[in-house]
Amino acid sequence: MNLIDIITSLVKNISLRKKLLLVILTASNTALLLASMAVILYDRQSAKYTLQQEMKVLGSVMAQRSSAALAFNDRQLAEDTLYSLSNKSTVLNACIYDNNGELFATYTGKNLNYFCAQNMLQLESGFIADGYLDKQSIILDGVSIGSVYITTSLADINQRLVKFVGIVSLIFVAAGAISFVLAVKLQKIISVPIDELAEASR
Repeated sequence: MNLIDIITSLVKNISLRKKLLLVILTASNTALLLASMAVILYDRQSAKYTLQQEMKVLGSVMAQRSSAALAFNDRQLAEDTLYSLSNKSTVLNACIYDNNGELFATYTGKNLNYFCAQNMLQLESGFIADGYLDKQSIILDGVSIGSVYITTSLADINQRLVKFVGIVSLIFVAAGAISFVLAVKLQKIISVPIDELAEASR
């Protein structure tokens, strides 16, 4: 027995008015639910895309500022440059590697679970478990002399998702209540003439 047969057996003995009400509410709420999910997914993807663009700009700035420190082997200057990331609370850590792939300078945010490996990992920009990793090459006179990796948290995006789901849920409930009231009114347009016809037939 498939789902349709089960639903048919459940509604078989209810009145015509209730059947019409059930059909209207099912159709309207299903469409509303799908639309809500689409809006939530779109907002999530939009937030991720915005984060990617922001990190790309931030990584590019860090790479430009680090080029002189790396060229002159000035680790303190490189770490001071990375420390400017402390103004951005979502940054988990940042690592600068020289052209040999060896760790040159580091910055660790409040989350101590993130640290820099001693040797550069062959990773590219992209989303990781609970963050986003941005990789930028450090260029000097058109030659790559190292790389900078910046990992940022998705906490802001996740908080935005929770708030957005809450708002959409409230809208869904309110719209569902309005749909119910309208369905009760509109089903009479169909059910009343049918009831009158059935009465006349009797």
